[in-house]
Amino acid sequence: MDILVVVNRITKQAIFVLTHSSINAAGLASLFVQNVFFKHKVPSHIMLDRGTEFVLKFFRSLVQALEMRLHFSIGYYPEIDS
Repeated sequence: MDILVVVNRITKQAIFVLTHSSINAAGLASLFVQNVFFKHKVPSHIMLDRGTEFVLKFFRSLVQALEMRLHFSIGYYPEIDS
């Protein structure tokens, strides 16, 4: 068993969520939504100590769990931002 630790950097409040070491990005995103977003507000900063591929999969899973649509654009091309 492992523990997911989420810390509010302003209030120093910590949230401890029981998990396991073989959790995938979708599972972590689900835990994050259930234990952070619904009980608190949307964080302004998220820091993960995993590799970039895991972080990418986590954010994709998080977006799906929140039923959001992402639109990426490149700087200096404002016509894409619509």
